[in-house]
Amino acid sequence: MIAAFGFQEHLLYSVLEELVNTGRLKGSVVGGRQDKAVYIPDIYSKTQNAWVDAFLKQNGYLEFDALVRLGIPEPSSFVKKRFKSSKLLFLRAACVGQALVDQVEASVEEAVNSATWTDIQPILPSCLSVEDMGMLIAEAMRSTNVQSSARVLGDTVVVSEKFISNCLSLFDEAMQQKAQKEVKNNPVFLITEDDLKQASMLTESTSTSKKDKREAERKKKSTVF
Repeated sequence: MIAAFGFQEHLLYSVLEELVNTGRLKGSVVGGRQDKAVYIPDIYSKTQNAWVDAFLKQNGYLEFDALVRLGIPEPSSFVKKRFKSSKLLFLRAACVGQALVDQVEASVEEAVNSATWTDIQPILPSCLSVEDMGMLIAEAMRSTNVQSSARVLGDTVVVSEKFISNCLSLFDEAMQQKAQKEVKNNPVFLITEDDLKQASMLTESTSTSKKDKREAERKKKSTVF
């Protein structure tokens, strides 16, 4: 308006503030008295807030980039102020509601209790980055106290330690058979009872030799003095 109609800057801001404060203009001025100051009508703010409320209620999360595109320059601060009584988990690029967190926790607990695994990615919003998914899974594992009972593989797959142990045990017989086969095919790997006796005799012989050597050195020193 200053450029278009040639209004004096200080006069325009004074009049605008007065109109807003007296309620003649339904809205607010964001940005103070500067070139980037923006007048936001109440109807726009109400529509904006209604969209945010509905999206969070329906989807259980809010993507910060989407809020910026909606005209909210500081989405994290906006969400914290608007939903200060709500329990939200703030990640790098989004925040998620308790319902989604509960769903992740339930999946993790089920995997641990049933000694299986679960991929968390299908139940998470597609906008979440690998880092955000990792933060959410880590929080779920802390909340359910299963850090020592499970591990995360491939960023989003939570695997029970018992499941891993059960998988490893399937190879016990095969490894035993392979070891026996290697011994038969390569007798050099086989340690017999005679080998153990020879090793014992060699150890005793070495020990005796060292003892005799020390005794000889002691006698030699005694003779010199």
